[in-house]
Parts: sequence; C-alpha cells; structure tokens
Amino acid sequence: VVAGISSTNISGTKDVARQSVKKDVFALRYIALPNWFHEAHMETSNETIRNSDAQDNS
Repeated sequence: VVAGISSTNISGTKDVARQSVKKDVFALRYIALPNWFHEAHMETSNETIRNSDAQDNS
C-alpha cells in the first residue's frame, strides 16, 4: 500500500513538472520570436543600407 501511494506521488510530481516545463517553453517561444524577427529585420535593413551606399559610390 505504501509503495502504491509513493508511486502515485512520483507520477503526480512528474505531471506537475511536465506542465510547468510546457508553460516555460511556450513562454520562451513567444519571447524569442520577436527578438529573432527584430534581429532578422535589422540585418536586412543594414544590408539594404550597405547596398544603397555601394551604389552611390559607384
């Protein structure tokens, strides 16, 4: 009986941990996405500026 109770507690704890990890990953995905988009946008903006500078110089 004690073994059954402890195994239930262990699986219950695993479920709670799994849910909290899912929440963290979900939050990180939405935090990382705007940063990635911003960096990608800045890179393309910088390339456009460099290309226009190169055309002006020629």
